[in-house]
Amino acid sequence: MYHRHPWEASVDAVRAAVLSEDRPGYVWLETQSADPYGSFSWLAAGAPQMWHRPEHPSGAATLHDWNALVAAWRAQPTWWLGMLSYDLKSVFEPTVPQPQNRRPEEPDFLFFEPSWVAYTNAQGTWLELHPDFSRAKFDAWWANCGNSAAAVPIDGSPTTATREQSAVISPKESSYRTAAESLLEAMRQGSIYEANLCLPWVVSGAQDAAGLYVRWKERAQPPQGGCARFPGVAVVSGSPERYLQVRGRTVRSRPIKGTAPRSANPQADAAAVRELSGSSKERAENTMVVDVVRNDLSRVAIPGTVCVPQWCEVETFPTVHQMVSTVEAQLAEQHDVWDAVAASFPMASMTGAPKIEAMKQINAVEGFARGWYSGALGYIRPNGEADFNVVIRSAVVGSQVRLAAGSALTLAANPQSEWEECQLKVNPLLELVRG
Repeated sequence: MYHRHPWEASVDAVRAAVLSEDRPGYVWLETQSADPYGSFSWLAAGAPQMWHRPEHPSGAATLHDWNALVAAWRAQPTWWLGMLSYDLKSVFEPTVPQPQNRRPEEPDFLFFEPSWVAYTNAQGTWLELHPDFSRAKFDAWWANCGNSAAAVPIDGSPTTATREQSAVISPKESSYRTAAESLLEAMRQGSIYEANLCLPWVVSGAQDAAGLYVRWKERAQPPQGGCARFPGVAVVSGSPERYLQVRGRTVRSRPIKGTAPRSANPQADAAAVRELSGSSKERAENTMVVDVVRNDLSRVAIPGTVCVPQWCEVETFPTVHQMVSTVEAQLAEQHDVWDAVAASFPMASMTGAPKIEAMKQINAVEGFARGWYSGALGYIRPNGEADFNVVIRSAVVGSQVRLAAGSALTLAANPQSEWEECQLKVNPLLELVRG
């Protein structure tokens, strides 16, 4: 078991130290706006003891890979931090095809066991150390990174090279309309009644993930944000959405469906909230997703415990207003977080309804491998508690930068409006990536 020690360190100092690391296996997670369900105001981890990923070099997982992953944690419960790729869907639903153009640096799952974890919660600031990692080793790392971060502070300013190299490959509106019409036709035929259609953007040239995160967190103020380094890539997350949380025996998801732009004019901004809150279209989309989450969680819950304590409430973030619901349940005695993931992944807000058929229809028309976009970033604790976000309003940073955005289609949807919603979601982060 990890050894826990009280620790005196400021959030700014720890953030700077972790972001100054350019080696894989360092994660920074933080809450920058209201999060009534958060366990920590910030969490950091680093120095991997062991990595866990699918056996195949492509990163494609099999059911054997997944079962081996789960068995490894259950045999020795410990801290794990990492990623779940959207493409893990094909393990849980084998009738949904694997993507053809997957990226090996974004495997279907990727976790590491850290040598140390630090965090602030309601009781104070704490440092947890792996039994094979001494306090002296941590103190040496802290002193070295603290000095480095102080000598070269991360101010988030884009470099000239970033500006000069930021050629963008953007999706075509005509292709989006064709895909949207295909999904709408499937709805008219009765195959599905909601689908989340996503679009990719690729920005060429090197990018400093730490600097991008600093700029993005200041603008987005996310409740589920973070920066995580993995072999070959980093994830810069400004996510507002919680995919799955386990606290005690309570399992919780907070799906988002419904978006409206912010306005600098207070009257116009308040009007946007009223319009979003009263929109029958947006409320219908959110309700459909809530029903999918309820069904997913019922597969691992004590019967009769699935409930919706928050339904279609508008929450405001610096760049957008969002309609958010909360679904909760009590895990049955024989189930844990891994069962909850298997029952509910991918998250309903990024798929559709009915879920399996919606994923098939989306696969047929999207034309790109989502990879870690619309997957999940988070942690699992030795006691089985866990928290994962939805990787949206985020960038995967490697030799190039990948972003994506999506919106829900129903028969009430206007493809032009949905295209504009995707632009609304991606543009703030795209502007920062381009410098």
